[in-house]
This record gives sequence, C-alpha cells and structure tokens, in this order.
Amino acid sequence: MALLAPASEMAVQADEPAGHSGIPRPSALSEAADALRNAALARIMAVSPHERLPVRVLLEDLRTIAAASPHEAWVASGLGQALLEASIGAGRAERRQLLQAGLELADAAPAAELAQALLRACCHLAESTLHSRVARQTTSGGLSGPVPAGGGQRRVLAGLHGQLERASTGQPDSFVARSRRRATHLAPGSIGPRYVARDTSGNEVRSTDFIGTITLYRVWDANSPASVAAHRRDAELLRKYWDRPFELVGISDADDRQAHVESLPAKGFGGIQIYDGPIGTELVDALARSGQSSTANVSSALSAWHEPIAGTCILVDSRGVIRGRDLSHEELDALILDLVNEHRQLLRQREQGS
Repeated sequence: MALLAPASEMAVQADEPAGHSGIPRPSALSEAADALRNAALARIMAVSPHERLPVRVLLEDLRTIAAASPHEAWVASGLGQALLEASIGAGRAERRQLLQAGLELADAAPAAELAQALLRACCHLAESTLHSRVARQTTSGGLSGPVPAGGGQRRVLAGLHGQLERASTGQPDSFVARSRRRATHLAPGSIGPRYVARDTSGNEVRSTDFIGTITLYRVWDANSPASVAAHRRDAELLRKYWDRPFELVGISDADDRQAHVESLPAKGFGGIQIYDGPIGTELVDALARSGQSSTANVSSALSAWHEPIAGTCILVDSRGVIRGRDLSHEELDALILDLVNEHRQLLRQREQGS
C-alpha cells in the first residue's frame, strides 16, 4: 500500500491539470483524507506497521493541508467521515489522536456547516474513548460495573454536546440525545439493550437468544469500507472460537433488501446477519402466510442500540452484559478468551452449588 506523500508534494500534485480523461484531479485535502481511510484498511487487514505510516503522521499532513485548502476542498474531502473510518479497529491512543485532530479541524473549518459535521464526528470518537478498560468480573462473581471514564474525556463529550445544542438555537437536538444515550447505555458494565429483529432470511432474532453465549456485534455499512473489512476479519474470531460459546452478529441496513442480501456472499462474512431495514412486501406476505409477525415491517436492532455508526463493535458476555466497546481486533481476541474462561468458571460454580 502506497504511503502518503509529504504535504508540500501533495499540494503540487493538486495544482496539476486534469489528465487525458478530462477528469479533474482530487484536491490535496481529499487525497490526505483518503490516505487516512486507507490507513484504517491497512490496519484492519493486518498490514505490518513498518509498511504504513502512523496515524499521527497522516493527521499532521491532514491539518497542514486543510489550513491551506479552500472551502470547496473541505466539502469534497468528507473529513468527518474520514476520521470515523480511520477509527475503526484503532486502539485507544489512535482514537484520542483522531479526536484531537477533529477538534482542531472543527475550529479551523471555513464554514459553520463543516464545523458542525466535524463536531458530530468528534462526538462519536469521544463516546468510544470514554472508558479506560472493559468491566471485569469481581471475585464474588459480580461485575465491577462501568469503569469511570477520565474526567477530561467526559468534559470533552459534554462540551461537544453543548456546542451542538447552542448551534441548534436552543431546540432539542436529537443527535445529542442519542449520543448521550449511547455513552450511558453502551458502556461496559451496562446490560445490553433488548431488541427484536430479523435476519436476512426473515427469521426473528432476539437479544435473549444469545443468553449463555458470548456475542460480538458489529455494525457495518456498504458505504463504509473499513466497517466491511473489520466485519470480514471478525470471521477469524468465529473460526478460532468455533467450539466455544461464541457468536458473531452483523447489523446493517439498506433501502433495497434484495440487493443487500444478494451482495452478502461476496463479502465473506460469518455468523448471523441482522437486516435492519424495510423487509419489503414480498417477505411481509410470506411471513403473514406462515403466521409470523412482520415486526412492523422494520426491525429494531439499531434503534435499540441508539443508532451507533458503522464500524461500532460491542462485545456482550454470556449474561447479556456489555464488556467491551470499539476494541481493536487484538483486544477483542484477548477479551473473548477471558470471557470464555469466565463462563467456564461460572458453570463450574453452578455445578458445585447444585
């Protein structure tokens, strides 16, 4: 994978005329944003760190180029989405770097709407960096509860919420309300939200189906290449723990269910796929003939989880308690093994008690 060129070199490239195809070259800012997205893909696909630039270096270039870029380049580059894509599968330190860059870019944005988009992206980044570690089981068998976040991180998120609410002229902001709910209800140590949904075949799927099983949920979207790559790599964990009480659940939505279902085999996913969009009249009629409810024609997994963004991953233990959120692949692997051993211990305790 090609490394990002220095900012000065990219600025020269952006001024070059269009090629023979007549298609204008992307701006230097768009190229820098794409380099950040590609870094996420390289990390997820386990490209050696020696073969890719650190996120810190890419962010330095991004800030330098943004400072010299016109409004049109900011609009075309999709900086907020690039920061979110780069956070998928990242460790805590990289997430904080991305959050800091997002805050600085929001301050420097040449228009209010661009600043608002970056602040919303920063909210998602701040949510995923709130908790310093996953909740652990205590020696008495209970949970230590949600691990308190650093005061600085909470203040950052509260400040972001305040900025967005002030920008909405005092009216209730639905995005802020959802962000607050995610920060509270998707925290490690919280009971996983209940839902009733349907898989891609129309079969009903309930959160209670996974009690007794360690479950990894991954939200993905076809328009988010990093979330697709991350979910594809999740299948490695399913293969590794195939003989353990572990399940993988993907959650996605799309307007065209048929096209969505037909695209799945090529993606190489494993586990159960929840389709969180309109299921269509044909499937509704088939469900009705079989005596099943259509669940109001729309499943409710994403709304129950307060609409997390693509790439979000949540690990739930065998009792339905959230134990980790937005972890790297290596962190997920280690935590799943811990939870498998914890589950065995719980079973032994029950056997001894009986």
